[in-house]
Amino acid sequence: MSYKILYVNGTSNIGGAEVSLLSLLKEINKDYFCPIVVVPTNGLLTEKLKRFGIEAEVIRITEFSRRKFLQFLVNVFRLAFFIRKKNIKLVQSNSIYVAEQSFLAAKLAGVPCICHVRDLAPVLGAGMLRSMAFKNAQRIIAISEAVKKDLVEKLRIPENKIIRIYNGVDTKEFSPDISTNNFRDEFMLGSKKLVGMIGRFSPEKGQEFFLKAAAEIIKENNEVIFIFVGDAKLGSEKFKEGMIDLSSRLNLKDNTLFVGFRDDLPNILPVLDMLVVPSRAEPFGRVIIEAFACGVPVIAANSGATPEIISKDSGILIEPNNIGQLKQSVIELLKNPLRAKQMGQEGRKIVLEKFNISKHVLAVSELYREIICRRRNVSSNEGK
Repeated sequence: MSYKILYVNGTSNIGGAEVSLLSLLKEINKDYFCPIVVVPTNGLLTEKLKRFGIEAEVIRITEFSRRKFLQFLVNVFRLAFFIRKKNIKLVQSNSIYVAEQSFLAAKLAGVPCICHVRDLAPVLGAGMLRSMAFKNAQRIIAISEAVKKDLVEKLRIPENKIIRIYNGVDTKEFSPDISTNNFRDEFMLGSKKLVGMIGRFSPEKGQEFFLKAAAEIIKENNEVIFIFVGDAKLGSEKFKEGMIDLSSRLNLKDNTLFVGFRDDLPNILPVLDMLVVPSRAEPFGRVIIEAFACGVPVIAANSGATPEIISKDSGILIEPNNIGQLKQSVIELLKNPLRAKQMGQEGRKIVLEKFNISKHVLAVSELYREIICRRRNVSSNEGK
């Protein structure tokens, strides 16, 4: 018997949450679970879902707002109607921003709800209704111990309601063995050293910090290109324009490459000599495990969940916003390619042991079975 699981996602753009969702849905046992995804509009996400043979339904999804309470309520009822119509057995919100609507619609339809929490405070504590949804959901999936700690300490969510399940990566899709010539040829990069940063353009992601460190790095090594992958659809267009302008003012125009959103990270990551993740507060850092899977060493700010992923043998942790430390770490790895290679190899070992997609899918599937079986037993007892 196949149980229908409804995933509620607040955008049709592709970000880390959507990549993680797609990774799960591609691998989950379709003989046991039938995934259906609700999105607010058609877009790149719906295209990918359909390509994988996964049903996608467009229903308006809104974050709770007192100013638009009536519209929010209408959308809750629409979602609840869809849940009943499709005979959904379990609802999962794929981010905190849709937790309220997902929980209330599931409640109206008489179906259990899981909240997948992929953010750190302060965005976690956005109002009483969200906290109520968290506290009354069947379970909460936290993507890291850092996120779990925030939920317990800052939102007072009972610890036994939270299960920490790390994101996973497909180590066949992300691999050091993938050919790396196409990206270099596309931008005529030759044999220059490539230091990359991947993520949406937003102040908390640390692009400004990275650029200021880059300006110091080229004083010692001008044969480095700093690659910025990502756009502003889930961030800030104004901020992105500011970063491009800052690169010019720092005389980095010939050393920076802004390539926008890319759907071919498995082909780009193996090209990089190293990846920099300068986020001030990273709830997980999916791009870290993707880089590790490709054998790429990582330099990251020591914040949020990054210490849970990076060991001293697989990368370098620096203090957030410490330009001197970031410069020194990049220069050190550029001068020591053997050490960089060994770090990358250790990173791949970590992913294979701890962050592979099979482990992630197994943990999520076991949670689904536990909730569905418990619900089925309760219903059976009530019918006696």
